Amino acid sequence: MRRQRKLWLLLYAVALVAAWRSEDVRAEVVDQIAAVIEEEVLTFSDVQILVRYRGLAVPSDPAEARRFYLQRLDELIHQKLIAREAEQTPGIVVEPTEVERQIQEFKKRYGTEGDLQDRLRQMQMTREDLYELFKRQLTVMEFIRVRFDPFVIVLPDQIEAYYRETLLPQLQQTRQPVPPLDLVEEQIRQILTVQQVNVELDKWVAAERRKANVQVLLYRDPPRSSNLPRTLQ
Repeated sequence: MRRQRKLWLLLYAVALVAAWRSEDVRAEVVDQIAAVIEEEVLTFSDVQILVRYRGLAVPSDPAEARRFYLQRLDELIHQKLIAREAEQTPGIVVEPTEVERQIQEFKKRYGTEGDLQDRLRQMQMTREDLYELFKRQLTVMEFIRVRFDPFVIVLPDQIEAYYRETLLPQLQQTRQPVPPLDLVEEQIRQILTVQQVNVELDKWVAAERRKANVQVLLYRDPPRSSNLPRTLQ
C-alpha cells in the first residue's frame, strides 16, 4: 500500500512540475508520463527522442501510429530494465570519455559542432539528450557483453549447418562465388553468437518485466491522455 501511494505521489509531483514549467497554465501540455518502471518515469518526450534520433517515420494512420509509439516505448522500457540491472552488475562501467567518443563519431556525419547543434535542433533534442541516449546504448551493449557473451557456445556442427543450409543457398541464389567453409567460419560463428545472445536476452527481458512493477500509461484505457497531441489520442 505504501509502495502504491509513493508511486502516485511521484506521478502527481511530475505533473506539478510540468504545469509549473508551462508558460501559460491554460495552454495544452505537450508531454505525458508514458510509463513508470518501479519509481522511474518515462515520458512521451523520451519516446520521441528515440524516434527522432533513429530518423523513423511515424505512420499517418492513427491506429498504426499508436502501435508504432507503443513499440518504441517497449524498447525504452527494456533498455531501462537492462540499465537497472547493469547498475548492480560488477564490471559494467561506461566511462564519460567513451560516451563523448560516440558523440564525436556521430558529429562526423554533420561536420562541425555548430552543424551538430543545428541537427539536434531539427530533431528537437539537446546535447544532453544525445549524451543520455548514447550512454544508455553503451550500457546495454556492455551488459550484454558481460552477462551473456561468455556463456554462448557455438558448436562446429552448428557452423556447418548454417554454412550448408543458409549461406550456400543465399550465395547460389544471387550467383556469387562460394567460399570454402574455413574462410567464413569465424564470420558464421559471430552471426550464430549474436543470434543466441538475442534469444537469451529476450528471455531475460521478458522475465525481468514480469518481476518489475511496470505500468504503461500511454494510450491507457479508458483514455485519459488529453495532454497528448490530439492526433495521437
